[in-house]
Amino acid sequence: ENEGAGAFNGKELPGVSRHSLVLGLNVRVTQSGHLALTHTWRSSAWAEEDLANAHNQKQRAYQSTDVSYRHQVGKQVELYGSVSNLFARKNGIWVGDDNIYPVNFERTWKLGARISF
Repeated sequence: ENEGAGAFNGKELPGVSRHSLVLGLNVRVTQSGHLALTHTWRSSAWAEEDLANAHNQKQRAYQSTDVSYRHQVGKQVELYGSVSNLFARKNGIWVGDDNIYPVNFERTWKLGARISF
């Protein structure tokens, strides 16, 4: 670190978790269907703007469990559905003390189709 006359030497990079873990399971439930389950966990981190690692509040640990199903219909059509943040964990990005930007904050449903021409 060459900025700040060495004030940030030895400090942890803000907004970057020291530990993270992603577990996934993908199961073929029928000849044309796949079910996927994933869980993402990241440890707490310093707030985004806390280069000096001195703020009172830190980024909370992040967790999200996601489930999705894909089903191939013929050669050209795939239908899918997914639920992100299945357990509705209250996730966010801490920018500073009492300054939080919600990210993946609630359960989200998605339905769609992929069509190839």
